[in-house]
Amino acid sequence: MKYKYIFWDFDKTIIDLDTDVYSIKDLGLISLKEGKVLSFFKKLFLALVAVILYFSGADYKIFKKYQTKIYYGSRLETLLGFTKNYARHVSSENVKKVKEAKNKGYKNYIVSLSFTQQIEGILKNIGLEGYVDKVMANKFVVKNGIIVGCDFAVDNDYKKVEAIESLGVDLKKAIAVGDGKHDMPMLERVGCPILLEGNKRLVQIAKKRKWKVVDSLGEIKL
Repeated sequence: MKYKYIFWDFDKTIIDLDTDVYSIKDLGLISLKEGKVLSFFKKLFLALVAVILYFSGADYKIFKKYQTKIYYGSRLETLLGFTKNYARHVSSENVKKVKEAKNKGYKNYIVSLSFTQQIEGILKNIGLEGYVDKVMANKFVVKNGIIVGCDFAVDNDYKKVEAIESLGVDLKKAIAVGDGKHDMPMLERVGCPILLEGNKRLVQIAKKRKWKVVDSLGEIKL
C-alpha cells in the first residue's frame, strides 16, 4: 500500500455543514424558547460580529474570541444533543468511505477547526466511532458540565499542518482531503492531496498543481 494515513477535514468534507454556525444558531434558539430574550439577542449580536469577522478575512483568533463568548456558560450536554440532528447531514457514501479506509488498513485522522467534543459526538451518531484513530481539533474547556472556555489547539490553517506534523509520520505516505482555503497548507504537505469541488479558485489552483479534484468522497479510490 503506497499510502498509510488519511487526514480528513470535517466540516463541508465529511459532514455537509459548518458545525460552528449550526451550533451558534441552535444555542440562540434555545435561549429564545426558554424565554431568555436578552441572552438570545446577545448571542445573535455576537454571532453577527463573528460571521462578519470570518467572511471579512480578519484574524481567525479574533473570530474565535467572539465565538468563545457565544459558547461560554452553555451546557456541554446541550451542544452534544445537537449532534444527533447534525448526523443527518453526513451521507452514507461518506460513512462508507471512512470505514473502507479503516478496513483497508489506513490510519484515519480528522483535522479540523471545529471542536473535538462535537465531532466525536457526530462520529458516534453515524457509526464511525472506532473508525477514526484520532481527532485533532479545538476543545471546549468544561467545568461541572458547563463550557467555561475554549482551547484553540487547531485555530488556523497552519495549526492544521502542525497537528499532522506532530504525529511524526512520513507525510509523503499520507492522503489529505479537504474543501476550503483552511485546508490548503495541509494538502500541500502530503503525498496525495485531494480537493473537493466547490471553490472555483481553489479548484483552479489544485488542477495547476496536478492534485486530485473530486465531486464527492465516493470518487476517492483507496
